[in-house]
Amino acid sequence: MSSQLSGNGSGSGSNGNGTENVCPPYSIRRMAASELRQAIAIFAEHDLVEAPSTVASFYATDPGAFLVAVLNRGENKNEGDGDDEVIACIAAPMTTHRTRFLGLYACAPAYRGLDIGKCLFTACMELVVRGDNCGLASVPSKVKVYKHYCGFNREEKVAIVFYEGVPQNISALKTITQLNKKEEEVEGEQNCCFRLVRLDAGKLKRPDKGENGSQPEKTDKEEEEEEVSITEQVIAYDADVHLESRRQLMSLEIGQADTCTVAVINEKEKRLVGFGMVRLDFRK
Repeated sequence: MSSQLSGNGSGSGSNGNGTENVCPPYSIRRMAASELRQAIAIFAEHDLVEAPSTVASFYATDPGAFLVAVLNRGENKNEGDGDDEVIACIAAPMTTHRTRFLGLYACAPAYRGLDIGKCLFTACMELVVRGDNCGLASVPSKVKVYKHYCGFNREEKVAIVFYEGVPQNISALKTITQLNKKEEEVEGEQNCCFRLVRLDAGKLKRPDKGENGSQPEKTDKEEEEEEVSITEQVIAYDADVHLESRRQLMSLEIGQADTCTVAVINEKEKRLVGFGMVRLDFRK
């Protein structure tokens, strides 16, 4: 992973505030794990949000797919020693069906307009993508650029929509108790059909009093066995959705410290029927 491209430190451009800025000497290289936080912070400067735990999980599965542009500070520094200033970043990790997904692409505001981002994009195509199938999710203002100038000419008829705010009518959502009550009305049985389980950083959370009905206490061994079982079922369910297993990525995601995984178990059929994850995103 010693492949590296260097900026020539020449040229100038606008930094976005009406003044001209001279391009400093910089290098493009593979990202070190210690630089993930800097990269995510730069991404957030553009009002683009990503969960640090998600980025860390993708990095762990394909570290060579992450690149950074860093300022040159002398000959005696080691790459990725934690002191380099990251000024731009990009990643194209391998996902499912031998397809890479380009993202985390951003340049620090002070260094925009100097073609650093363009050089980084080119390096990613040459050092990472190298002919692999690759997709991306573009912000609306950049769709034409990617489509007409970067070769991403196939547009899917789907979109990723980000919502922010506090739900105002959360009481309208069905709880697991209401779901079971409806099932009882249909089946005419008193037994709970669905059970909600929660994994915090991969560890089973004991249900609160009154949650999931009157479930018997489990031993530590039984809880550990259930943790393994639920994790395996989540991974299998995800594979059914994506038509390919993402075992390594999902195992990492479930085990992240800031990740809460909630799953619904059909007790009659003894199988998982759905799950969701909640993660903390990055805040400036």
